[in-house]
Amino acid sequence: MFTPEKLEELRTQNRARSIETIKRVRAEANATESSGAPDGPGDTAREPGGSEQRVKAIKLEDELKLLKYYQTRIQHICRGMSFPVKVQATAISFLKRFYLSFSSLDHDPKNIMLTVIYLAGKAEESYISAEEFCRVVKQDQQAVLRNELAVLQGLKFDLVVYNPYRPLEGFFQDLEEWRTDPEGGCPDAQLQKAEAAHITKAKQAAKAAVDALMLTDAPLLFSPGQIALAALRSGFRAAELSSASYLARVAKQAPQAGGAADAGGPEARLEQLKAALASIDVFGAAGAKPVNDDEVRKIDRRLKACHNPLLDPESAAYKRAQQQQDKEQRHNRELKVQARHAATQAAEAQLLGMSAHVTQANGQHALPTISEGQPAALAEPAADLGSMDVPEGQPAKRRKSEDQKGLLH
Repeated sequence: MFTPEKLEELRTQNRARSIETIKRVRAEANATESSGAPDGPGDTAREPGGSEQRVKAIKLEDELKLLKYYQTRIQHICRGMSFPVKVQATAISFLKRFYLSFSSLDHDPKNIMLTVIYLAGKAEESYISAEEFCRVVKQDQQAVLRNELAVLQGLKFDLVVYNPYRPLEGFFQDLEEWRTDPEGGCPDAQLQKAEAAHITKAKQAAKAAVDALMLTDAPLLFSPGQIALAALRSGFRAAELSSASYLARVAKQAPQAGGAADAGGPEARLEQLKAALASIDVFGAAGAKPVNDDEVRKIDRRLKACHNPLLDPESAAYKRAQQQQDKEQRHNRELKVQARHAATQAAEAQLLGMSAHVTQANGQHALPTISEGQPAALAEPAADLGSMDVPEGQPAKRRKSEDQKGLLH
């Protein structure tokens, strides 16, 4: 969980870092143009706005409006594709967390939106191929796959998400068992006699409340259980039912953090719970406000006019950086090939040196040189002659037969 101050700090730092990067890239592009040096082979594109102009980045509040719009698009797409609600919640959570590591000046939220939906489907065991997904949403498959690694890095490779929808289901199931059990101890007569239609209405309104809260910072500030309880209370209000007795039940059953002693008792825990739910209600009201599409389109145009060119595949700076990266990779590959070749040559030289050493050592124990007329059999070092005294000039066949004869007697 974060605090509101920490969220603002992270977002401000990301935005400032992106603006500095944009300024630096534009200054480098301006220096290149002034020197008359070409940007690259066939590359004549220039960065929008010109390096001599001040960076007119969108405001932080405009970034948040844009992100809220794309979170509503996640909800719309997931419903249209009949994804489970957990995929929708996970995708929204991925988008929120990603933009705590990067600014929308770095990565276009539209492309990140598509990638987090695709990634959430895999994380929540509702896999759909990138090809099929992009066919349905009518978008470029490469735009989804190209950003997958960046999203994983932004999430620090942590794909585990706990959403409020599951505890909300659990609360309503517990509520139903409690209020209908004659021995359950439900003190609210209205709640005991409430018709199933009223409970269903409260449940639907509570799910809508969670949908609205998911569009805000509430999932980053409060636990899924707290958000679910706030949504339940909101749903009860919509159905004109009282949730006071059930909230008291939850507060009474809530375990103490770390096993600490219950200083204030259930009453104190109930007051703390109500304070947290009141704070969440503020976020719910903000999330329920509709997004102004015209305003968002204007913000999006301003964003595209001022983005980090090093992360935009269509920019000249990105292409130059890719060319430089490819050049460095080729150079590194060549160095590795040269190193392997040198190691092979060194190994071969070592083997040849050992062979020469062995040959030289063997030469010290070589047999005497065979003089002209001496039998060729004496030149064979494989036979162990021992101390045998072989007369000079004796044929090899005769010696062999004599040896065999000696063995028989």
